[in-house]
Amino acid sequence: MNVRKGVSKVLKQLRKAGCEIDASGRHYKVRDGEGTVLFGVSKTPSDPASLKRIMADCRRAGLL
Repeated sequence: MNVRKGVSKVLKQLRKAGCEIDASGRHYKVRDGEGTVLFGVSKTPSDPASLKRIMADCRRAGLL
């Protein structure tokens, strides 16, 4: 799977889970329902392991 497509898919799932995705700046900021930034995601991921790191951030935050 293409890394960018994978990231888009994860961001879509996070929106469905109730998170806000702030697209200002160079990175997406994943916020919880209260507006607290949980973690950031690069808008142009090129490293194949970046998707793996995003999933780890989701698990640490208790999201997916």
